Amino acid sequence: MATNYPSTHPAVAITARRAPFSILEVSTEAPGPGEVLIHVKWTASSPADLHQVDGDLVDDFPFLLGCSFAGIVVGVGSEDTNAVSPETKHLEVGDRVAGFIASQPKHAGFQAFVTVPSWATGRIPANLSFQEAVTVPVNLVTAFTPLPSPLASIYHGLFPPTLLLKSMIKSFLSGERLAVSILSAAERVPYVLDCIGDVEGSLRPLTKIAQYGIRVAVVVPTIIRHASRQAEPQLTRDTSTVLVGEWKEGVKIVPVMTFSYQENEFFKWHLQPEIIPELLKDAHIKPNKHRVVDGDTLLERAQRALDLLRDRAPSGERLVWKVSES
Repeated sequence: MATNYPSTHPAVAITARRAPFSILEVSTEAPGPGEVLIHVKWTASSPADLHQVDGDLVDDFPFLLGCSFAGIVVGVGSEDTNAVSPETKHLEVGDRVAGFIASQPKHAGFQAFVTVPSWATGRIPANLSFQEAVTVPVNLVTAFTPLPSPLASIYHGLFPPTLLLKSMIKSFLSGERLAVSILSAAERVPYVLDCIGDVEGSLRPLTKIAQYGIRVAVVVPTIIRHASRQAEPQLTRDTSTVLVGEWKEGVKIVPVMTFSYQENEFFKWHLQPEIIPELLKDAHIKPNKHRVVDGDTLLERAQRALDLLRDRAPSGERLVWKVSES
């Protein structure tokens, strides 16, 4: 089922490493089985975009950018017979959604239309705007990626796994319980998640904290040297080479690849479609602080956001910008 949509649409791309952004006219792909077509209203820029533009992560050009999107469903593909049935109703034309994915050009968030698997998006609660909602998926998926999923052995069919996990999360996020948990762990934090992956900015301070037996989950690629307008970044995917000799004995460094979170079957089918929307709806989590990047055109907004990232201007905030005017 679909509404009318154009056969082509504008997309932000790079045509060479560290090249300025360009606008390409690309085909709008109809949704296949298990997919939805979304008219993108807002997107969010992230360090991952800067790594792709300035680093050595991209080999084939032109390359479409963006891993986050928020917009309106304008097309729904046929049922995917291999999919795990959601515990919420299927997406429909007209639904407001936000999501996170980056593996094919048709998924890239810096374009007017994206065609994505339904498991890569979820409904936006009525009390949130597009620009608020688009800050959430990439942050929460990154935080969830190193966590184990509920296993069949712990519920034996008595409760749906998402219900069990949501109950655990809500219990943990309740203020008094969270405070007690933090205080009780003050002498020895058992698990650390570094969502930044910056050797000097976040990892080196952690070498002073992490004790024997602690697992430190680090987002990769890890930043050894930041990108700037004058210099390329230095990145590494091999966390075993980072700060060798500075970690205390018994500390285990665990690399986290956010873009491969769907390898965990439970998170693939339930995290974005069900868990994140419910946590937002019940206010157990809140959108990230954000800064709106203005500009007269799609190209101008995209380039300004990238330049702000290169200048390391954002501090604790997500850069969001409008993709489609209508």
